[in-house]
Amino acid sequence: GVPPTLTLLYRWNDAEDIRIPVQLQTTRTRYDGKRWWFTCPLIKNGEPCQRRAGKLYLRPGARYFGCRKCHDLTYPDS
Repeated sequence: GVPPTLTLLYRWNDAEDIRIPVQLQTTRTRYDGKRWWFTCPLIKNGEPCQRRAGKLYLRPGARYFGCRKCHDLTYPDS
């Protein structure tokens, strides 16, 4: 079947309305549960990322939401 889709709708820089369809994925959990994931909608180096992500981020200065890897986000040193 067709994967479910969520549409992100937001205004960027008070100048542009952005509409991004984001596909959702599921994985099974123990005891027949289901976990929902976002599919990263970004295209990097001409290739769609499509990585499974629990969260999508809007890095400062970025126009589009994407996964940590596409935005080159790292965890702070402890």
